[in-house]
Amino acid sequence: MNDEPRVRVLAQEELFRKGFFKWVNVRFTYRKFNGSISDPIERIVFERGASVGMLLHDIPSNEVILVEQVRVATLPSGHGMLLEIPAGVIEGSDSPESTAHREITEETGAQPAELEHISTFYLSPGACSERLHLFYAPYPNGLDIKEYAGLADENEDIRVHRLPVAQVMGMIKSGQIADAKTLVALLWLARNA
Repeated sequence: MNDEPRVRVLAQEELFRKGFFKWVNVRFTYRKFNGSISDPIERIVFERGASVGMLLHDIPSNEVILVEQVRVATLPSGHGMLLEIPAGVIEGSDSPESTAHREITEETGAQPAELEHISTFYLSPGACSERLHLFYAPYPNGLDIKEYAGLADENEDIRVHRLPVAQVMGMIKSGQIADAKTLVALLWLARNA
């Protein structure tokens, strides 16, 4: 077996950086499945960093907590608003768990719960480096949430929804839930809870 790396980066050039985000042009070759080496290829990668998503589940009422907020990237094919699980970017040396606890409070007003790691996965690996750590946050004694939440200094305006699990499963089928991390979390819940 060949011990050489499958992908060899020839050059990287940072094209743009702002806040958490940067765009990098990567020039690379890779070993094809037939053993030959590809011609050099260039791709622009959106370096997004790591993030977390949390599925809050009120067990006594069998309801989940979803948040609704503006998502400008959805405007070309939607109305700019998405219904999704609470989520956020991992900052600096913060752990996925501490970020999850912080984001639960910021986006819902709920107190952090016990967290169960569901999975860590790439959201759009064809062009984006973001890996999301997905957690299940069960609330066996119920939970209190705010109707509206978010941080004013981050221009967040979040409406918090408490929805029955059966209803959100129907919303998946009807296309009302179109966010990847939320779909993964809810389909996990349907299979495991």
